[in-house]
Amino acid sequence: AWLFHYYGDAARASYTMFEATFSGSWPTLARPLIEKVSPWFATFWVFYQVVIGFAIMRIIGAIFLNETIRAASSDAEAEVLDKLKEKEAFADKLRQFFNAADTSGDGALSLEELETAVKEPGVDAWLKALQLEIYEVIALFNLLDDNEDGTVSCEEFLGGAVRLKGNARAIDSILLMHEQNRIRTDIEAL
Repeated sequence: AWLFHYYGDAARASYTMFEATFSGSWPTLARPLIEKVSPWFATFWVFYQVVIGFAIMRIIGAIFLNETIRAASSDAEAEVLDKLKEKEAFADKLRQFFNAADTSGDGALSLEELETAVKEPGVDAWLKALQLEIYEVIALFNLLDDNEDGTVSCEEFLGGAVRLKGNARAIDSILLMHEQNRIRTDIEAL
């Protein structure tokens, strides 16, 4: 009666094996088979538990863990993409400022053009929104004018302004880098 109740047809046997696998009650289902029917069922149950209970369940657990790690990784990738988009937006705004300040339209900004542009109403607030101060913009111009011809290209201006923003904002660091480049150029000329 017990044997038929748990293993009597395919549906009952399948449910019993499901129960043995996921409920952890396999000893209560296996012991009566081993003791009342045949001791050879012990071989089946040991094999079943080793293969299903340990191997398959560990593989399923590893898959879930892998998916969790992948999801965390994609969050980090999304954060990097957001930072890149933010940097591109910052560069676009600086490019707009540069183009507006370049009144001669020659693609190079002179110190006079920059000084005129920063005196315009609203430019101070606009630069502050970009986390730049007027004195930093003027100092940036002076730092980037390597050949001291009084002009700075758009790309030079953008590169320097991006370095001023955020964590790498220390103008002293940029000054040191500028001086290092100037010294290297002087040494190469010798």
